[in-house]
This record gives sequence, C-alpha cells and structure tokens, in this order.
Amino acid sequence: MTSKGKARPGRFLVPRRKLSWRCPRGWTSKPEHVPERPARLWCQPRVLADLQGAAAAFSKGVARHVEVSVPATPGWTPVVADALSGAGPIVHPLTRAGEDVLRGKGFPGALARADYGIVVMSVHDAHPPKATEALAEAVEAGSVLPLPKKKGEDDVDPAPAPARILLVVVGTDAALKKWRDDRPRVAAWFHRRIQVGSDTPATREHARLISERLRRFAAAADLGRPRVSALERLIEDAHAVARRGRLLDDTTFAEDVLLEAGPKADRDAVEAAIARIKHRRGGREQAHRERLANGRLRVRADGREIGVANGLMVYSSGRSAYALPGRISARVAVGREGVINVEREAKYSGRSFDKGVFLLSGFLRATFAHTAPLAVAASLAFEQSYGRIDGDSATVAETAAILSALSGVPCRQDVAVTGAMTQRGELLPVGSLSLKIEGWWRTCRDLGAGDAAGVLIPVANLPDLHLSADLVAEIEAGRFAVWAVSTIEEAIEVLLDRPAGELREGKYRRPSVYGRAAMTLNRMSARLYPPRPSRKAAAKAPAKAAAKAEETS
Repeated sequence: MTSKGKARPGRFLVPRRKLSWRCPRGWTSKPEHVPERPARLWCQPRVLADLQGAAAAFSKGVARHVEVSVPATPGWTPVVADALSGAGPIVHPLTRAGEDVLRGKGFPGALARADYGIVVMSVHDAHPPKATEALAEAVEAGSVLPLPKKKGEDDVDPAPAPARILLVVVGTDAALKKWRDDRPRVAAWFHRRIQVGSDTPATREHARLISERLRRFAAAADLGRPRVSALERLIEDAHAVARRGRLLDDTTFAEDVLLEAGPKADRDAVEAAIARIKHRRGGREQAHRERLANGRLRVRADGREIGVANGLMVYSSGRSAYALPGRISARVAVGREGVINVEREAKYSGRSFDKGVFLLSGFLRATFAHTAPLAVAASLAFEQSYGRIDGDSATVAETAAILSALSGVPCRQDVAVTGAMTQRGELLPVGSLSLKIEGWWRTCRDLGAGDAAGVLIPVANLPDLHLSADLVAEIEAGRFAVWAVSTIEEAIEVLLDRPAGELREGKYRRPSVYGRAAMTLNRMSARLYPPRPSRKAAAKAPAKAAAKAEETS
C-alpha cells in the first residue's frame, strides 16, 4: 500500500455469497444408517466406540476406569449408561449417590449390588468426601464396608461386601478438574478420558442424523412431520452457533423452536419461532439497549473522533449471548511508560486481554522506534466498562485508537471493528463473529446511523459468517457494509479513511497516518531525549561561552 492517492475502503467489501451459509439440498433427508442408541450420541461415533471398548475390556477382567467429559447440559448420566449397556456387564446408573446409598445400612448398598458391573454416576454425586471414600474402597480394594443399621451399633462390625466395579464418572471439564484438585487420590484411578464434543463436523451424514432426531422428537411431541425447509433452517442455525465447519450437536434449542412453531412447521414458522424465543430470553440485552438509546451508555454511530474506536463486546454465553459496542479511547503524552492498560491497572482485565495490549506495544516499537526510543505514555481504556473483560479481539480497535491519537487523524464512529493482531500487524480470527456484526447493526439502527455504517473483520473469519436474512437484505440494499482485511494497514485505510503509509529510506511520508504519527513521536522523543552535542561542538563550547561573556561585559 502506498501513501499516494486517496484511500479506497470499498475494495475490502465482503461479497454477498460469503455473508451467510445455506443448508445444501438433501442434507435433511433420511440418513442411510441410524445407530441403535442413544440418539444423543449418534454424531459421536468415536465416543460410542470408546465407551463400548471400556465395557468390553471390563468383561475380560480389565478395569480401566473412565472419566467422561460432557458439555454443560443436563441429563448425560443416563445417556452414557445407555451407550454402555448391551456390551456385556450390567450397567448401574446412579442418579443419587450419597454415602448411605453407596455403602448401604446393614445391607448391601449400590456399590455391592453392582459387583462385576459398571457404575455410572455424576461427578457432583461423587464429590462429597464420604462418597469419595466409599468409591475409593471399591476402586482400590474391590470391596466396600456397609454402614451400621443404627447409630451406636459398634459392637457388631459389618463385614466388607465385594464391589468389583468399573467406575464411569460423568461431568464437565471444570467439575472433573475440581474433583481431582480437591481429592488428589482420585487422579490415579482413571486410565481413560473420553471427551464428548458439543459440536460435530458439518457433513451431509451428520446433518441427516440431527434432522432425524428432530423428526423423532416432533413425532413424540405430536407435532407431525416438520417440512424440509424447517429442518434446513434449523441446520443453518446449528451451523451459525457452532465453530467453523461444525454443527451444534445439542438439539435442545431446536426442539424448543419446533414446539414454538407448532405442527408441520415450515421455514417461515421456524424463523418466527426463533425470533419470539430470542425476544423472550433477551431481557438483559434489551436493558442494555435501552441504556444505549437514552444515552446512559455513551456510543456514537456517526461522525469521526480522534483517539476513539468502537470495539465489540460479547456478554453472557450460550444461546443467551449478545454483543454490544464499547468505546475504546486512547490518550498520548510525552513519557517513558509506553502503552498503559487502564483495565489491567484497575484489575478488570484477563490474561488474553493483557496479552493483546503487549502485542500492540511490540507492534508500535517495531513500526516507529527504528532510530530512537518511544518517548510516549499512551493510556488505553474501555469506557464505561465496570466488570471483568477478557479476550484479544479488541487489539485492532485499540491500535486504531492509538494511531488516531498520535496522527491526529479522526477515526470513523460509524464503523465498529473486531480482530486480534500479531506484533507484525497481521489480523487474526476471533470468535462470535456473526453475533458481533448483528449487535452493531442493531445499534446502528437504534441510533439512526447513516448508510455508510458497517463492521470491519479479519479476512480469516470469512468462512464463519452466517448473518440473518434481514441483515443480508440491508447489506444488499447498500445500507450496511462488512469489510474484511488481513493487515492493520488495510484496517487503517477503512477506519481512518487514509492510507497507512510505507517505510521508505527509514521514513514515512507525512500525509500518511504512519507519517503523521512518526512526526508526533519524533517531537516527543526530542523533548524527552534531547540530542547530545558532538565531540567537536563540545570542545568548542567553552571558547564560545567565554567569547559571549566577554561581549556581554
């Protein structure tokens, strides 16, 4: 990119065909092969094979106790038990596993009754100390001591009951880690760890399996057979929520949509049902948007401002997540502090956020400190942010705010930006992209922004785009725009509407953003680090001073 000529941000516009993903025809037809059970693991063949392999090994006398890490959705214990059944040993799912249940009072408890069987239980039931002790006896000694029938019956010691079991503990990653940290001895029990994914590859076969699960749910709920267009829309929604090239394997939300849409739903009914459900569950987002509308949250969606860029922040998680803009401001002055992360100083930022600011500092040093140290104190802050903030997706916006403050070139306020960055100025992909774009579009609509408004994203995120039909229509009509760039220089061309500039013979040309920023930094450096006189000038200095004194006298 050269510093000559006018910036042309239009060349970074994303074409219509890349704005959204459509479910291909035939992806919702009946699958060629439907696994027997359980339906929740149809798209997880590796998990089924691992579970059945553990059961088969136990039937041969080899106990390889298993940890099963599952997504944070309820009801996984019976699903895992169902996947283990039929492989030989009897499966004993435990939905309530206190010490009295595990040991039994004067009679064999659940562990003794499961002798030579498979015990499947939630990590939350296994976590209490007394429950862990009972499990330790069964796992380490192959027997368990029942509790006395009544309190005080210590004169008759009950005999240990055999409890040779295969233990399968189900829980989220965080819950399993907490159990191991609180009870260090349990880490040695497990020889296998099985990970149940929350998503699955976006293939024709997996889409058909998910569609079959939804058809069976509709039949069981007396909703009739959903139309092909309805299933296609639900597959598109599963693709939008999951990672790139993946489909969300959890059909809970899709089932809620079918219940809302009613019998024999089509695409329009599903679309309307999704909108109604999101509206009902969007109370927190609506409260935030009311604060935006009445000015309590200060955000501009028009004009230009020096040292201010609009970033995009994601609130909450899962289906209740939403995105809102956040003003990122930068102020610069002469100093030795470098980039000051206000959020870090206030202990509001996480490690990923701090790392992004450190990478920004490295980029500034490599770009402008070729011949002299940076003599700048630049403070960065998320305005009106009063909670913990993390992630490096604001790095590009922070860089644009600092460069705007250094160069004096105002930054566009009708454009929001998301993207991480390397020290070389290369843009990296970020998460929740479609959610962020939709959030800024709604903000621009609420604040009455002009037709030039839009969002700047990394090129690497293009395959992740899945925008709503309403937003795609706005983009096609020219009332909103999405730009995709690969470097910070290209991002500057869009946000500051001026070329960044090229380094030629150790200098940047003045009209460019880098040229103006370099001039400011050079003036700051001259104030803080004044140039030293040469040896010849230093030798002549006393003679000059004496001559001047003589003239004065």
